[in-house]
Formats: sequence, C-alpha cells, structure tokens
Amino acid sequence: MKTRFIPMRAVLSDMQRMTDGIDRAFQVTSGRHRSFADTFPPINIWQTDDTLFVETELPGFNLEDLSVSIEGSTVTLEGDRQIPEMKEGVWRRRERGYGKFHRKIELPRTADTASVEASLENGILLLSIPKREEAKPRRIKVVASNK
Repeated sequence: MKTRFIPMRAVLSDMQRMTDGIDRAFQVTSGRHRSFADTFPPINIWQTDDTLFVETELPGFNLEDLSVSIEGSTVTLEGDRQIPEMKEGVWRRRERGYGKFHRKIELPRTADTASVEASLENGILLLSIPKREEAKPRRIKVVASNK
C-alpha cells in the first residue's frame, strides 16, 4: 500500500477552508449576519444555596437605556447603547459595540421569579433571584430507632 505525500501547504489550506466554513456557518443566522446584539452583553451565572445570580457587563449604559423583564421562567435583557457624538476629530479605531441588544436567559424551575432584585453599579447589572423554599437545601434530623 502506497502512502500519499501531502505537502504541509495543502494541509494548512484545507484546515483554513474548514475554519472559514465554520466561521461562516456561525456568522449567519436566519439570513442575517451576527451582530453586537447576538453576543452582548457577556453574562455570568452562579448560585448559592439560597440564591441564583445573573451578572451582566453593561459599561456606558444608563438606567433609562436598559429593560429587564421576566415572563414565566425567562429573563429578558434589552438595551440600546448609542454611538457617542464627536465634537471634533475623526475615529481612528472603534471596537466597542453600539446599538440594540436583546438577550434571553432561561431560569431553572427552582427560581422564585416573583422576588427578583436588580441593581446597576459601575457598569455591572446584577440580578439576585432567590430560590423557592422547597429547592433550598435543608437538614433532616435522624433519630435512633430503639428496637
């Protein structure tokens, strides 16, 4: 059996074509290109025994630019960051995203969505969502049986 020699350039070219194909597949959703709104804002979610936390980075947002709502077990975050007006000069680089965003987060059944608290401090939105009483860990007393 002969082993076919494949030059490294051909291998790299094939790998690049595969990578480009994967990138294209993830950049187009329903016929439109992905935007700032598809991946913004970055979100961290963690929990303690009593509470679920959703932390979102929203630098440069004002309270009036944000909307947080809950329907059923879904939290929806929406907002709009406007491009700042320049009084003079021209942009040399503009990497920060601007425009509208819309993110949905599905909460676990253990979340008590009637008691959510939200705060915005230093560009960090923090949602505190208590767990339902039946979902919280509890100790069970063990008694000795005298048989």
